Amino acid sequence: MLLRRSKEWFYQYEPYTNRTDGNPSWQWGFLEAAGKYNARLALGANRIGKSDEGAFEAWLAITGRHPYRKFPAEGKGWIAAINYDFAKTINKPKFEKFMPSHYRIQSSPFHQQDKTWRIRGEGRYWEVKLKTMDAGPRAFEGDDVDWIWFDEEPPEDVFNSAMMRLIDRSGVWWMTATPALGTAWLKQKMEDPKVFTTSGSMWDNPYLPKEWIADKAEDLPEEERLVRIEGKYIIFGGKPVFDILHLHKLLDELKNRDKHPLGIQGSLIAAA
Repeated sequence: MLLRRSKEWFYQYEPYTNRTDGNPSWQWGFLEAAGKYNARLALGANRIGKSDEGAFEAWLAITGRHPYRKFPAEGKGWIAAINYDFAKTINKPKFEKFMPSHYRIQSSPFHQQDKTWRIRGEGRYWEVKLKTMDAGPRAFEGDDVDWIWFDEEPPEDVFNSAMMRLIDRSGVWWMTATPALGTAWLKQKMEDPKVFTTSGSMWDNPYLPKEWIADKAEDLPEEERLVRIEGKYIIFGGKPVFDILHLHKLLDELKNRDKHPLGIQGSLIAAA
């Protein structure tokens, strides 16, 4: 049993070390900040392991194994995806990838109609719902939850509606995003002392070839390069300024070469 668990994503995962300076990556600080902050932002470049970190955080909460924060044995969580396509191709697979096998055995399969996982294991029970931001703020009403993971930046009205759902349970939220919209309201969140904010560059990720990063950086306009390669935040006013066709081509290439795990070095969680 221990050997099998040690080969699973949940038990293998450990935030990586920066290639550029040898220091712990943004993932380490993001994880530790859960002990001090109820709100966390990871706004950085593409391909630095943001969604993996977001999904891992969700499972730390569900299993009660978060090293810096306690979560109840029974609870509710939301995963907020950009739209249904992103939810189906990115968020659902990533979340299920980290599900420990002994939880998978006892839990119900993802219920397509209400977009919910009903998760059981080790005497714990959680309901996790997959939401889509394009459904609007009303889709984020009518419930109370313990945590919300926003994978990419939501519209401000969606974010504000979701925040109301955390009040009754004194819940927490975290966001993993490439700030392609560059909105002023999210910039204000970054500057809020109650919100932990971190960032990262593609160059720091030891799993991405430097030559590949340099080649892609040359293809991008300066502002898009600063956001997608360097992980910088630029205020654009909420309207994408990027060449959408070029962006889709880049993302397709990224998916096709997605053979290296992001953030896998050792074992952060004991396979006990």
